Amino acid sequence: MRGHDARRAGGRLALVGLLAAGLVGGCSTPVDRERATDTPPSPSSSPAADAGPEEAEIGPVSQMLASLRGLVEESEADRRRRVEAVEAAVAACMAEQGFTYEPTPYVPMPATSGEPPVAQDEDGPGLGYGIAAGAAGTMPAPPGAVVLVDPNASAVEAMSDAERTAWDLTLYGPGQGEAYAAGEEPYDWTRYGCYGRAQHDVPGAIRPQFDASAFATLEAEIRAMVDAVATDPALAETVGAWSACMADAGYPGYTGTRQPMDEIQDASGVIWQETYGSAALDLSTDDYTTSAAYLEAQAEYQRRHAELAATEVPLAEADRGCLEEVGYAEARAAAALAAERAFFATHQAELEAYRAAHEEFAASLGDA
Repeated sequence: MRGHDARRAGGRLALVGLLAAGLVGGCSTPVDRERATDTPPSPSSSPAADAGPEEAEIGPVSQMLASLRGLVEESEADRRRRVEAVEAAVAACMAEQGFTYEPTPYVPMPATSGEPPVAQDEDGPGLGYGIAAGAAGTMPAPPGAVVLVDPNASAVEAMSDAERTAWDLTLYGPGQGEAYAAGEEPYDWTRYGCYGRAQHDVPGAIRPQFDASAFATLEAEIRAMVDAVATDPALAETVGAWSACMADAGYPGYTGTRQPMDEIQDASGVIWQETYGSAALDLSTDDYTTSAAYLEAQAEYQRRHAELAATEVPLAEADRGCLEEVGYAEARAAAALAAERAFFATHQAELEAYRAAHEEFAASLGDA
């Protein structure tokens, strides 16, 4: 995921994080048993009574999606038990095949704010939008980021190529081919080695998913509502002021606030296509990552992104400064709130049906 300046997300509020997670319907975690019987109240279209002057008000659609996410979210304790049970089963399976596998320690999931990560550190080196830095491998981990340590890494590194191939095949299996990827054949756990066996044998290892197919139109309309905020006529004056500010900073011609970041993202895509995308790689073997063609493409990819950073960082700094100067986050937050209120008033029946379906799904998890 490419980096964003958090101020650009001012109007999206917590809704952005829920949309990025596939709304609520894509959630594959079980219900928190302690909260399963608590039915969240229907969101109100009236202003939140406790919204302070420095805190942006959360819209009614965002409120509903947040409540539904909490309804079906897996508790930390349940998640730990599930992950540790699977890891133990994997270790037992690997032992049966003559391998010593150390279970990966459980790492708690970090709390999230529902907003995209901030790529620009005001107290550190400029990272721009985080696009070039992320691609070049120079993007530092954000505070509180989950760091996964593989306790088997050193042992695997010491293996011969043949031993490592046997390890990978035993642990992960050969997988399934294009027919599965295209949805033409069902998932077959026997094709995924010890991990597939563990996930099959451990009760609840693979979490049930809410079937949102009946609400595909509603979810698409919510996404469209969010995307439309950027072109809301109410933002025209603010965007015009931002455009003038960018021109004064040496970047004329921008008429939309996403254009600078999209420009860098497009340039990054060209770099990928001209390096990895055009390299002669034999993807039928896992050894392609050690081939001369791959290593050459990797070095060129990182070198060109380091050059791209020289363009990205000053552009992003000017962009951020102009967004702040014209009060874009506040203006967008107001436009987003109005859009959510209007959407909720128009689609209240569908949203209530969406909530009822989630409550029924949560209840089924509690009974499982």
